[in-house]
Amino acid sequence: MEFGLIEKIKKNPKEYEFLKRNSYFYRYLNRNPEYYKEFIKAFKSEERNKKMSKTESVLDTLDTASSILKIMK
Repeated sequence: MEFGLIEKIKKNPKEYEFLKRNSYFYRYLNRNPEYYKEFIKAFKSEERNKKMSKTESVLDTLDTASSILKIMK
């Protein structure tokens, strides 16, 4: 992997953690540094999914709290 690419990834801790969790990207990035665009797409997709999951979790919690309050009335 090119030194500049390594530094670019390490500057963003979230990207670096994603790379460590998905180590198969090391192979692709070592073979072709232009694969970085695909790496970023996968990273952003996972981040988006995390945010959606957190939002859904909050909505479920609010729904549960609302149901409990209705029962208590």
